[in-house]
Formats: sequence, structure tokens, C-alpha cells
Amino acid sequence: MGMDTKYYERIAEEVAEKEIAEEEEAKRREEEKQRELIANRTMKSPKKLSGTQAGQRIKPATKSRSPGLAAYRPLKPTSPAVLTLKRPLNGVKWAYIPKPVRELQPPPVIASWDPPSANDVAVFRPGGPSTSKPQSATKDWYKGILTDEELDALEHPKPKVRNSNYTNAANKRKHHHASGDYNTSIYLLYAQFRCPSKNGQFEDPSQCDKFYDCVDGVATEKLCPDGLVFDPLNRKTNKCDQPFNVDCGDRIELQPPKSNHLCPRRNGYFAHQDESVCNIFYNCIEGEANQIVCPPGLHFDEYSGTCVWPDSAGRTNCGEPEDSKLMLFMVMLILCIFQTMTISLILQ
Repeated sequence: MGMDTKYYERIAEEVAEKEIAEEEEAKRREEEKQRELIANRTMKSPKKLSGTQAGQRIKPATKSRSPGLAAYRPLKPTSPAVLTLKRPLNGVKWAYIPKPVRELQPPPVIASWDPPSANDVAVFRPGGPSTSKPQSATKDWYKGILTDEELDALEHPKPKVRNSNYTNAANKRKHHHASGDYNTSIYLLYAQFRCPSKNGQFEDPSQCDKFYDCVDGVATEKLCPDGLVFDPLNRKTNKCDQPFNVDCGDRIELQPPKSNHLCPRRNGYFAHQDESVCNIFYNCIEGEANQIVCPPGLHFDEYSGTCVWPDSAGRTNCGEPEDSKLMLFMVMLILCIFQTMTISLILQ
């Protein structure tokens, strides 16, 4: 940018010098022309005039053209800028010189702040705060000015709960783990649930069949029917579904089962109580068992809730019941009869 400025300055100076030289040359030519006119207008044969008028020369005529404005020499620019030459005005070429631009200075630093270190903790005494640095600052600075009850409440805060259900859940987990090494944050996580900004149903972080119904920021704890689990990705109003349709992830806890002799839980698809019977299962609805028999050659798969091929089910100790053997025999017999009739029709 500096080289461009010097280049345009040099051009402006050359233009100004050229204009001055042209004006001086024009002035010199004009003077020579006037001398020639004066010499040609001298009266060689004057008339009879008085003695004072005899041989008088005519005065030179004034210039018919006004000299115009004085030559303008452009100044040096005060800031880097491009000089733009405009059209001549009264015989003078003007050059635009931009005004200087005031540089903005950064605001002065009024105050600076450095993050406190471990040794910059103020010492509090009954007489008032002190700004002197202690020799060794520890977290026990509040000892000596608080009572034992206040000190215990500060070091071991109790979680704030809203109802007895949260308290019971926290107490169950507290007694379940004999070590008791859980901190306050985990108790608060188990004790209360904070609703997001929007209303809706949200899963519990640890129990797969528990969810919270949030309305205007107030959470209501709810449970799916026994045997079903909560699916947060389900767009239906009832988000409780079969376990083989939901990915619980880390939510491995479930409510206590309500079982009977055929249904381990009140809802769901369950295998036959006899492990050797692999082709029969039960569909339990609110504790009522409905027996379902798989098609011949298929076994019930507990992980998918459907009848699949034995290799996919992966069940062991499966025996073929008498009903299945009889049904398979009848199917084979029907196939043989059908093939025999087809062959006889072709031969005819």
C-alpha cells in the first residue's frame, strides 16, 4: 500500500510540473506575439501631428484570455489512499486528497482480574473478615465460627424430597448397598427427577419400567404394567411395550414381579414351564395365560417373542411331544396321498 501511495504522489507531482511548464511556455509565446504585433503597428509615415504625437507607438493590447487560477500543486496524502484525477476546471487539473482517518485506540484497562489460587482463600474470624493470606488454607476454615449442628449440616447435606415415594426409593438403594460410599449427588439423582422445559413422558435413568409424566414442570412417577417396559422413542400415548421391542440400555432394574403358576409376570410372552416343551408358549394379559402352539418344526424364542427355527432359538433339551409327532405324521401322509393322485392323473 505504501508503494502505491508514493507512485501516485510522483504522478501528481509530474502532472503539476508539466502544467506549470506548459503555462510558462504559453506565456512566453504570448509575449513574443505581442512584440510582433507592436512592431508591425509602428507608424512608418505619420501624418502631420503635433510634436508630442509624432512618432508615437501604439501601446500593446491586453491579453484576450484571462490567466485563470494559479497552478495547483497537490499536497501529500495524510493516509494511504488512491489519488483520483478529475476533468480540468479552468485550465487546472485538480487532484483529490482524502482527509486523514483517525485511528481508534483500544479502551484503557480499568482493572484486571486473576483467578484465585489455593492460597488466596480469606481467613474468617469472629472479629470480621481478614484479607491476610493464611499459611495453609484448607476447607476447614469455617470451623470455630459454626456450631456442631451447622457444621454437620454443611458437611453432610440432606437431600430435599417432595413425597414419600422418592424417599422410599432412596432408602431402598441405600440399604441395598451395605458399603454406603455413595455421595449426596447420587442420592439426589435417585431421590428426585427434574422435568425438562416441555411437557411429556420421560424415562427413569435406572429402572426400565418406570417413567415420569411431566406437566408444567411437575413430575409424577408412574410404572408400566408388570411385564412391560417404557419406550421413550414410542410416539404413542401409551409408551409401555414388550421387552423384546425396547432397548433398555443401562436401565436394568425392574419392579418386583407379580407371578402365578403360568405367568412369571402379569403381561408378556413366556415359554412353557417344562423346558422340554419348546413349541408351546403363553401370552399373559393381566395374569391370564393364553396357550399358543408354534407351527410344526418351529420353537418359541423368548428374546423375540415369536416362533423361529430351532437353530435361531438355540434352546436345548427340547423333546418332541406326542401331539407334534402325530401332526407331523398326518402332514407327511397328506403329502404322499397328494403326490400319488398327481402321478395317476398324469399317467391317464
